[in-house]
Formats: sequence, C-alpha cells, structure tokens
Amino acid sequence: MEQYRIPSLARACEMLELFAEAEVPLSSSEVARRLRIPRTTALRILMTLCEQGLLSRSGNDFEPGGALFRLGISAQL
Repeated sequence: MEQYRIPSLARACEMLELFAEAEVPLSSSEVARRLRIPRTTALRILMTLCEQGLLSRSGNDFEPGGALFRLGISAQL
C-alpha cells in the first residue's frame, strides 16, 4: 500500500492528530519541532488546513477549527 501513500497528506494527518492530543494552541515552530519537519513545511500545511477550516489561526498559534469539530461529531454518530 506504500505506493498509494501521499507524503504531504500523511503529514497533514499527523498534524491533526497532534492537535487532537494538544491541550493548548500550538505555533508552527512547535508543530515543526514535534513532527521533526522544517518550519516552512509545517507552516504551509498548517495554512492549508486553516483554509479548509480544519484548523484556525490566532496570531502565531493554531488550534482545531470548526470543520474538525464537525468531523469529530459526525464520526461519533
């Protein structure tokens, strides 16, 4: 199944898991440090997730967005 893996999508999923476990908003630097990826890569993925509503941004920090909450609720139904 490795041939069907999309690395950037996998990173985005790892980020969403990170936010699901975090109790506080995280900066792009903190996300990059925890996932051991370049900060610019982290920022690009974070901004894409914000555009999709999965994360929201407040200053330099990111936190779960409305679309992520809706997905979580849908998964519980």
